This record gives sequence, structure tokens and C-alpha cells, in this order.
Amino acid sequence: MLRFFLISIVTLALLFHSVPYLVRDQVVVWLLNNGAEQAELKAIKVNWFTGHILIDGLKASAPDKPALVVDQLSVDLDYSQLKDEKIVLTAVELMGINLGLREQGESLWLGPIDLNGLTQSDSPAEPEEETDDEPSNWSFGLAELRLTDIKWSADIAGQKHQLQLKTGRVADFYLWDQNQLVSIDLDGKLNNAPITLSSSSLPLPEEKSSELKVKLENFPLHSVTGVFLPTLRAHIDLDLNIKAQSNIGSHLTNVVQNGSIRVRNLAFEQDDLKINEQSLAWSGSVNLALLKSELKSLNTKGKLAVKGVNLTQAGSQLSLDDLQLNSVINLQGLKQLNVSDLALNLSKLKLSQADQAVNIDALDLTASAETADMDVWKVSVPSLNLTDVGLSAADALISIKGVALASASLQHKLGSEAENLPELQLSVPKLDVTDVDLSVSGDSLVSVKGLTLASASLQGLDQMTLAELNTEQLKVAGDGGVFTQWKGIRAKKIQLNQLQTLSINQLLLNDSQTRLHLTSTRSLSDLDWLLAHVPSSKGDSESKSTAAGGKPFRVKLNQVLLSGNNQVSVVDQGVKPAFKTKLDISKINLRSLDTGSKGETSFELAAKSKFSTITAKGAMELFSGNYGGHWDAVIKGLELPEVSPYSLEYTGYYLQSGQLTLTTKGSIKDRKLDGDSDIRLNKLEVEARNNKRSGEFDKKVSMPLGTAIMILQDNDNNIDLQIPLDGSLDDPKFGYQTVINKLAGKGLKNAAMGYLTKALQPFGALISISQMVMDAQDKGSFIKLQPVFFSPAQTTLSSESKLYMAKLAEMMNERKGMRMNICGLAVIADKPAIWEQLQAENKERDKPVDEEILLLELEPALQALAQERSDAVKSELSDKQGVDIERLFSCYPKVDLQTKEKPQVTLGL
Repeated sequence: MLRFFLISIVTLALLFHSVPYLVRDQVVVWLLNNGAEQAELKAIKVNWFTGHILIDGLKASAPDKPALVVDQLSVDLDYSQLKDEKIVLTAVELMGINLGLREQGESLWLGPIDLNGLTQSDSPAEPEEETDDEPSNWSFGLAELRLTDIKWSADIAGQKHQLQLKTGRVADFYLWDQNQLVSIDLDGKLNNAPITLSSSSLPLPEEKSSELKVKLENFPLHSVTGVFLPTLRAHIDLDLNIKAQSNIGSHLTNVVQNGSIRVRNLAFEQDDLKINEQSLAWSGSVNLALLKSELKSLNTKGKLAVKGVNLTQAGSQLSLDDLQLNSVINLQGLKQLNVSDLALNLSKLKLSQADQAVNIDALDLTASAETADMDVWKVSVPSLNLTDVGLSAADALISIKGVALASASLQHKLGSEAENLPELQLSVPKLDVTDVDLSVSGDSLVSVKGLTLASASLQGLDQMTLAELNTEQLKVAGDGGVFTQWKGIRAKKIQLNQLQTLSINQLLLNDSQTRLHLTSTRSLSDLDWLLAHVPSSKGDSESKSTAAGGKPFRVKLNQVLLSGNNQVSVVDQGVKPAFKTKLDISKINLRSLDTGSKGETSFELAAKSKFSTITAKGAMELFSGNYGGHWDAVIKGLELPEVSPYSLEYTGYYLQSGQLTLTTKGSIKDRKLDGDSDIRLNKLEVEARNNKRSGEFDKKVSMPLGTAIMILQDNDNNIDLQIPLDGSLDDPKFGYQTVINKLAGKGLKNAAMGYLTKALQPFGALISISQMVMDAQDKGSFIKLQPVFFSPAQTTLSSESKLYMAKLAEMMNERKGMRMNICGLAVIADKPAIWEQLQAENKERDKPVDEEILLLELEPALQALAQERSDAVKSELSDKQGVDIERLFSCYPKVDLQTKEKPQVTLGL
């Protein structure tokens, strides 16, 4: 019995001693049989008393296959736990591991071992028998797993990865102790990127939890994406702390993450798309809750930083130097969303597509947004600031120095559940824009120093309101200078309804400079230049004054008020010489201006030009088509030489000197003009420079303009005219020529004849005007006054004629510029007496002549009679009535034996 026991002991001892060697040899054989061409296992050491197992120096290799190297593997088994049906590894240590997984064709190699070959068999697999084995009572536990110098590589599906662990540790994993925290720590490199990982978790209980800290530096993202995005290059840095909890019973999962993620040096190209990014970093926290794989809530708080972005595609480009975004996001389910503390800062943003571009040097935005049902969104913008904004298209560029928005709010309806709300509501308490400039091809067209909007609101597209719009230092360029510039333009209570009606309660303009330079064709040169520089697009030639539904766009201005110092420079090259003047408009006040109404628009005007003043007031129906209304206007002290170019153009006369005062009032009703004008002309002197035009004008006046002036000017060199204004707006000839005709016919002509008739009453009945210029030149006068009648063969003035002479003298003394022609006339009625006188004188001669010779003396005698009559009139006027002799001109005496006129002296002006 003792012998048998000893033999058993020795046999068992030999068996335990031999097993490690047998296993070692079998492992080598197995490796050689399964792909390794060289295999080595230095030793397998087992301490049966302590439960320590050591595998030392395992190596296997084959050409073109990954190596399999295990420098050392040690395992410590706790025998004391076996009695409780527990397998507990108190210590497992792996050192010097070099192992790779490679896919070649249909083979998958683990080191030199073909894993696919292990699953193949020549004999068909036998079906597994169903067993009713009960679950085993044995349980497993791992106290600690230590890893040192671990190298793992994988080359699968075109992807190559490497994991190098300097150290690693797994501890406290016990299947029977669900409340024991399992910890994992790793320190190494993943695809040559340093990585550290530390985690603790409760993976076994129903209420599972884990905490993970991971740090990854300069990880090549393209090592993962290379297969499906071969042109992508980027590196990632991670520094994350992740906590997760999951309850199997309640199906609730919660994940909390803190830390940062950074993507650096991203480059991607595909077709015509090219993306480059210097850095994209996010830091903050995320709290995610899932219920049965559906989102319950998501809360984030963090900062996104982007640097050096450049994106190009098919002629489009986006570049960005820097972007900083801070936000707090709270999402409940997929319905309720709240975004708060949103702060966006970006610099050097450039967007371009074809010939269009947007440049923003800096943008600062603070905002918040919320929605309770994803149907109605509310957005609040406490502040928005833009610096150095540029918008360009083709050769046009709009530059803006700054934009500042404060306390704006937006509400937008996306769904149909909020039918009682407008689709869009926008409120902007204040918006400031500074230094706006529109330029084309390098030429500045329009610039604005400041633009301010106050209390703007938008209710869908149905109603837009604006409490006030202010513009400072508006400048519009023209041809080689400034077309117009305004110190201030202010619009109050602006409302746009249905995109069809624009209402402005007040439009206030002040302190401006404008030039109106007309070319020889009467077009505005500055406006032509401006329109030539404004980029045009297809459809510009079509009218855009009609809104939807064919209704004309309506503009309503309750008041337009121009005040301050408003200088207007006027140059008209359409007349020769060019007309030039400067106006200073101190006031224009328009009320009730409505393009959709037939009512009257009242107006007031106050202006001056050098020493003259212009005032006007009234009301007109500007948009009724009838232009009904009334006016009252006064022009004082207008220097007439200034308007000589127009006088020369329309009358042929140049105004050498003179001053005009005009008072006019009237009305238009049923397109009929009815009014009058009172005109005073001071010290008017004219000169005919265009014979054709002056001749045409003289025909309208029926006398030379100089003659009319001579008659009408008083001793103070003033002319007062009252000219009626009448006519029809439907008359195709109604226009400036109508005014000229009125001035000539009903003005100068009627005024001259009216004065003469009144001044010579009751001797003005026979006043007449020579109808033809040749006739006037022949008779020496354009206006024939009533003649002075004589008895046949007499030269003595009758008492009535002397009364007439007194009237003439009174008139000429009132009109110091008036000149008179005095022409004696002998007629057939004078012949008998003069012939009788000649016969009597012939008888008294020493040697009387024959009758035939005496007849030759008849006509000289009649001429002498006519001369004596002329002298009698001239003497009466000069010697007795006091008329300056230099204003009285005698004509050559005439004898007309054919006329039936009375003996007389004709008087002409």
C-alpha cells in the first residue's frame, strides 16, 4: 500500500513537472501547423503550490506576415477562492507583446496564424445536441491586469492602425460583486498619437455607471477616414471627462461629458471642393439623457473656436481668420429648445461667388433663442456689431464702417399650429450704421456718414413700421464733383403695408448743397453720369412701380419739410450764353402728398438768389390728372441781366439792366388756368441781338420792345404791368411759349395802349399801331396818336388843340423817356386858299408870271404850310407846355392832294 502511494506520488509529481513542457511543445507545434514558419516558446513555468504561471519568450513568425511576440505572461491564481466556486486571478501581467492583425485577400492573419483557416474543416459540422444543462455556479474575478510595452497593429479593409501601450492596468473585476468599481488605465500611443485613458465603472448592476478620462494628442484623423475620404487630412486632440449612467429597468441613460476637442490642420479636396482649416476647438460640457433610445434632454455649455478656415468650390470661396462661439443649449425631447448666453465673435470673414463678395472685418453678436414646440421660435439679440463690412458685385462695392444693433427680438412661426400669429415678427429698438459708401469701378457714388433706425418692427410681410430713420451727411457724386449732399434727412413714423403702401408722417431735410447742371440738350449731366455708373440688370427697363395684383405702389407723405441753408447751383448750357445762378432755399413745406389720392397737396416755398427773394404758397392736385388748385407767389428784386440768356432765347432781346418784382396768384379748375400777375420792372434796358427772334417778338407786341418800354416807363424808370393768366392745360401749345405770348400781347401791348388811351383822354380815341414794321419805318413811328387838326390853309392852333397839347405835355412829363415825331401835312382842302393866296401875291409882283409857272410854286407853298403847322405844335409843346425840345422831332413836311384827310399834324411815338 505504501509502495503504491509512493509510486502514485512520484507519478503525479512527474506529471505536474512534465505538463508545462508538453504544453510548451504543443504550442510550438500548433503554431507551426497553423502558419508560423518559425516558432519558439522559451519556457512555461508553473508553481503548483502558489498558483503562479509564467510564459516566457513566445515568438512566432512567417515571411510577409505580422509577428507574434510575447516576452512574458504571468498569471496568479487564488486557490483559496476555488472552494467557493470562484476563479480569481489575483495578478495577470503581460510584458513585451508585439502582435498584429492583417487582412490579405480572403485570409485574416493574427500574427502568422490564419484565423479563417482555423474555422474551416474537411468534415461537415455535426449538429449540436440540445442540452438541458443548468447554469454553472462558478464565477470569475480579476484582481489586477498589468500591461507593459504592448504593441498592437491592425491592417484591415485598407486601414492601418497601431496601438502602443507603455503601461496599462485593469483592476477589480468580479462577476459576483456588482457594486465593485472596475478601473482601467492606459498610457501609450494610438497611431503614434499619445493617449492616456483612465476609467472606473460599474458594468454589472442594473444601475450601471462609468467615468472615463481620455487625453489624445495629435491623432491623425486621416488614419481612420483614409478609406472613404482619401484626400482628408487632419489631427485631433482630445481631453475629455465622460460620465455615464444607465438603468436597464427604467431604460434611462444619462451621459455627462466635460473637456475639449480640437481639430487641427484640416485639409480636404474632392472634385472642385477644397477645404483648409487651421484649428477647430470645442471646450465645455454636454449632458445627454436618453429614454428607450429616444432623446429626453440635451444640455450643452461650451465654447467653439475656429481659426484659419478657407473653403473654395466652383468659383465660390469662404475664408475666416477667427471665430469664437459661446452658448448654453437646453433641448427637452425634440420639441423644447432654449439657447442662452450665445456670444459670437468672428474676424476677417470673406465670402465670394463669381463676381459677388461679402467681407466682414469683425462681427460681435449676443443672442438667445427658444421654442416650446418647434413651431414658434423666439429670438432675442441684445447686441450685434459689425465692423468694416464690404459688399461687392461686379464693379460695384458697398462699404460700411460699422453696424450696431441693440435689443432686437424676432418671432418666427414655422408650423401651422400657431395660426393666430403672423409668420414673422421682428422688433429692432435701434440700429446704427456708420460710414456707408457705394462705389463703382473705384468711383464713390453715394456715401452716408451715419444711418440710424429707431423702433423698427415687422409683422409678417403685411406691416412694417419704423418710428424714425435718420441719415447724416448723405453725399451723392456727380460728373467730376458732388451732385448733392445733405447734412441731415429724417423720416418719422414710417409704415409699409402689404408691400403696396408706404406712409411717412414727416420727412425732414436740412442743410444741403445741390448742383443742377443742364447740358446743351437740357439733360442733367450729373444724373446722366450717375445712371451710367449704376450697374444695371435684366429687367431694369421694365416698370417696377406696380405691386402684386397690378396695383400701383402708393406713397403717402403727411409732411415734407426742407429747412436750413440749402444751396442750389444752376447752370443751363441749353442757352447762349449759359445761364448761371445760385439759389438758397430756406423752406419747402409740402403737406398731404399722396400718390393714390386726388386731393390737394399744399405747399410753401421760401428762397433767395443773391439779392432776390422768392416766396410761394398754395395747393395743387398733383395726382388727380386735372392739376387743380391755387397758388400765390412773389418774386422780389430779381436782377434781369441774370436771366438774359433766356430772354435772348425766347424774345431775341438781351436785358442790359433791370430788376423784376412779380406777384402772381391764380387757380386751376377743370384743367383751366385762371390767374393774374403783377409785374414791376425797374430801370429796364434792352438790346436786340437776334433780329429774327426780336422781330417775331415785336410783332406780338406790335411795336419794338424799346418803344413799349419808352411808353410804359415812368419818371422813376419803373414799368408796372398786370398780365392775366388763362388757358387750357389740354392745349397742345400750352407751355413756355404761351407765357411769352401773354407777356407780349396781353402784357406789353395792352399795357402800352391802355396807358396812352388813359393819359390822353378824351383825345385817345384815334390812337393806332402800325401793323407792319416797314410801314412804321416809313412813317417814323410805331404808334400814331390822335392828329392835331387845322382849318384849311391855317397854322393857328384851336382852343381844343391847345387842350390836347396840354394832355400831350402832361403825358410826356410823366414819361421822361418818351420821344415824339411831329409831322405837318397839307391836303387838298388847303389848295384853294393857298392857290388864291399865290394868285394875289402874283398880281402884286412887278412882273406877274404865267399861271403855268405859278402852279409850280403851289406845292412848295403847301409844304411851307405843313412846316408852319409842325412848328406851331412843336412851339406849343416846348415853349408853352415845357416839354424838352430834345424830345420833339420834326418830320419833313408832306403834301398829299389825294387824301381826303383834314389838314393836320400827325403825332407818333
